[in-house]
Amino acid sequence: MTPNPAERSVQQPDERSVSRQAPDPPQASIADAPPIDPPQHRARAIIGFVIGLALFGAAIWVIVSGEHDFAASIDAARHAPWWLVASVLLLPVANWLTVSESMRALTNRYGSQTGRPVGRAEMAGLIGSAWLLNYLPMKPGMFGRLAYHKHINKIRYADSARVLGFSVSLTGVSLGLLIVVALFVHTGGPAWVWCAAPAVVLALAAIVTRRRGPWTGRVLYAAFWRYLDSMIWVGRYGASFALVGSRLSFADCVMVAAVSQVALLIPVSGNGLGVREWGVRLATSPAGLLADVVNRAAEMAVALPIGLIGSAWSVRRVRAARRMAGTQSSLGSESATPAEHE
Repeated sequence: MTPNPAERSVQQPDERSVSRQAPDPPQASIADAPPIDPPQHRARAIIGFVIGLALFGAAIWVIVSGEHDFAASIDAARHAPWWLVASVLLLPVANWLTVSESMRALTNRYGSQTGRPVGRAEMAGLIGSAWLLNYLPMKPGMFGRLAYHKHINKIRYADSARVLGFSVSLTGVSLGLLIVVALFVHTGGPAWVWCAAPAVVLALAAIVTRRRGPWTGRVLYAAFWRYLDSMIWVGRYGASFALVGSRLSFADCVMVAAVSQVALLIPVSGNGLGVREWGVRLATSPAGLLADVVNRAAEMAVALPIGLIGSAWSVRRVRAARRMAGTQSSLGSESATPAEHE
């Protein structure tokens, strides 16, 4: 029997109506694609991690083997005033906070557009987690933070990569300003006055330009915090060298801080482990090796608890977001069920 037209329309629906009712999901754009590490990059990262550990182990061996006489330096550290020890331990915490605020300012150019800006405590937790995890091969802290911004703050991977580029550029600008400041210190006057001048100029410029253009104001605001971060690095090296009985001039502290920042950019080991210590040694003296090993020990002593807390918070935040998304999806399907039977 030949089916009537009504039956034929039910059995063989029009393809155009089906396509209108159930469109294909949109394909992810290239800009939204997560960064992918090829096998060659992974192998290089693991080799770099091993090289960094070997360099750091060699630094420890040089200190404990007695190849250089560090007795006076160790004695100076034992008799150092409490405030100097506290400075070596607490200044890395100040680095963490200033970098967090600088990254938040840059990231929220895109977070504000998605309606999900990154909060101060949120960014501090992410930067703290990345600080610790980036000691591992392939920078899991950095890539984990980018994935967090993509899924929680709805910020594209490409935009997060732009933020990283801006951040590195601002670090270079900040170090350049400090080098200029170091040159001016030789002309006379207190060093802190020359150091404060760029910070004041950047802060005022950020306030003025924020009204004219939000992006320009954000960049200057981030540059202000990056400059403070660079000043803290100068203070860290001044404190760590003083702790081992080898005081440096302000200009020498700026030079050592610049060397350490360049070492952090060399793609060998996470956070410049091993590379930074030997870079400081080559730029100064055998005491510089001990000073930066002490600096690294203090950094890791605070990065460990901060990183663990930040990682635990980030994981809990992502899980809560997934549960909420699942709940909303189930509620949406339930609300759609009656309409399907009408």
